[in-house]
Amino acid sequence: MPELIRSFAARVRKFFGDRRHAHRRHVRLSVSVAIQNPKTGEPLKNAGVLQGHTQDISPRGMAFVVPAIRMGEHYLTGDNRVLLITLQLPDIAMLVHATPSRYQRLDVEDGDNSAHYLIGARFTKMNDADRARLVEFLLKLPKR
Repeated sequence: MPELIRSFAARVRKFFGDRRHAHRRHVRLSVSVAIQNPKTGEPLKNAGVLQGHTQDISPRGMAFVVPAIRMGEHYLTGDNRVLLITLQLPDIAMLVHATPSRYQRLDVEDGDNSAHYLIGARFTKMNDADRARLVEFLLKLPKR
């Protein structure tokens, strides 16, 4: 019976459009990613920082690309992981807290044959002024 309900819900979403997700805008912005120490709330000291870029972003979350899935001995997508992401908009840098929801290894042809990873993350904490700036920035982007 639960499968029948899921099937029906999927067909309704297909017919009316899937409105479960915020519309993401495809834009490439620089990001710096650190892992939050769950005890102190500060970045983990022995993990370092990864540099990457966004693939797409919405007011609720984003997908970003980084060159590694691990920082030291810590996985970016571990259970109960909080990422501290510095997002560089054209006029300001903002700090957001996010939880990773998925990741995927990418085959990138950039000459060094290294793997890159696409990570999807949901924003869990952002100050109100930064959220307003992000929404304003996203509204100015062309729709695809």
